[in-house]
Amino acid sequence: MRVAPVAEDAGRWAIYAALAGAQRETDPPIAVWVEGSRRHDFAFIVPRRFAPGKPSRWTAWALAPAIALCRQFGVAAYYEDGGLWLGGEPFAECRVEAVGECLVAASWMTIPFPVERHLEDQFRVRVEAQYDWCFETSWPNPLESNAVAEARSEYAW
Repeated sequence: MRVAPVAEDAGRWAIYAALAGAQRETDPPIAVWVEGSRRHDFAFIVPRRFAPGKPSRWTAWALAPAIALCRQFGVAAYYEDGGLWLGGEPFAECRVEAVGECLVAASWMTIPFPVERHLEDQFRVRVEAQYDWCFETSWPNPLESNAVAEARSEYAW
């Protein structure tokens, strides 16, 4: 699912939380991608059954596809202190919380390699390979659209 860029991290989180609130335990996972010029935001909204059982593992689990994407481009990124690092410097962070029946894992990263077109598609392939999820559509259903619209109305875009 593609979401229009939002100026504030709080606004992004509100959208992700709204999407999570519109999900049921039996719904498929959602991957959200927000592309910027250098900063790229992504989030997973998933029923808890898809995530590791221990909260201490949620962040590393959520960042695994981003590490795979970096490695695909020959960048030796690694997980440390709740984020992604390269050469001793952080370039990605992640926030993971339970919201309703779902986990919301929201991340941002400043891409440490030349960005090619269709980076979102390449990231989606990494997500599908990592978690064995299949994404049938990039369009929100009516319930999800209403939840996003309501969350957006709380922020001045």
